[in-house]
Amino acid sequence: MSTIIDRQIHNELTAQAQASPRLRMNLDLRNSPSDKSQRMLNAIEPGTVMPIYRHRGSSETVVCIRGHFEGYFYDEDGVLVETVDMVPGGVVLNVPVGRWHSLKSLESGTVLLEGKDGAYEPLGGRRHIGIMDYSLSSNNIQLKSSFKVKKDVFERKLLAMREEHPECLVWNRSIKSLKYEWAAHNAFHALGILRNRTAHMDLNWPQPWFVRYGYVALGRIAWPLIS
Repeated sequence: MSTIIDRQIHNELTAQAQASPRLRMNLDLRNSPSDKSQRMLNAIEPGTVMPIYRHRGSSETVVCIRGHFEGYFYDEDGVLVETVDMVPGGVVLNVPVGRWHSLKSLESGTVLLEGKDGAYEPLGGRRHIGIMDYSLSSNNIQLKSSFKVKKDVFERKLLAMREEHPECLVWNRSIKSLKYEWAAHNAFHALGILRNRTAHMDLNWPQPWFVRYGYVALGRIAWPLIS
């Protein structure tokens, strides 16, 4: 039996998005869990945080079904380079493989259709946001080559990760303590101290109090000096 995706389904999905802390909700349109493609409706409300991301193995096609949103494209440093206005009956957004992108809802009730190859990558897989390469587990965020990440990109993506993965226990720590630990690691690396250990870093929970306060003390000095 075919499924007619009508206004009632759009309204129900929007109501779920409005009730969600993330202010978005998707409807899986695949034939079965064994279907390795991704086809979904996504209801997104103004205020939802959409991290900058890319797909390494597939392009992505996005169509605005209802409402209004903007699509954004970024360079390798996380700098915005293009904005695309998306409305029903307007352009179809085809995101190339490997292109950094994000979007922003501009109207309540916005619903879009997404399609791409490959199964969804769950929590614990490798993610790439801007130039920040990280692995996420239940109590750890591991950053690869953290010294290459610009301060504003790190801060923005840290907030996006917290919104995207609230179940991670690392958020028991304050954002400020995570920023200071990152800054201290980068300062050590810049000074050539234990470079084989400070090139990458782990943000953990739990963390011994004396380690955390040590990073805070050093990070307070280093944070204003890092670009």
